[in-house]
Amino acid sequence: MPINLVDFIEHELSGGVGQKIAATIGATPQATATGVQAAVAATIGGLWRNVVSARSAADLLNLLVSSNHDARLGNLTDAPAPRR
Repeated sequence: MPINLVDFIEHELSGGVGQKIAATIGATPQATATGVQAAVAATIGGLWRNVVSARSAADLLNLLVSSNHDARLGNLTDAPAPRR
């Protein structure tokens, strides 16, 4: 079953996480939700443009795997970052 990646990410960033983002940046939850929707769409679009070749896709995968994104997101969700 295909997953709509934009909907999935927006769902994950809604609720308590959205409230924390709004409080952190000093914006209303509604403005934050609008900003998150735009940022998710732009990010997915940028990722799509950058994976048009096998090398670009491999470089992107390497960047995502080698970076510490889980720890940064754990700060927003209060979930501990997975151990590697």
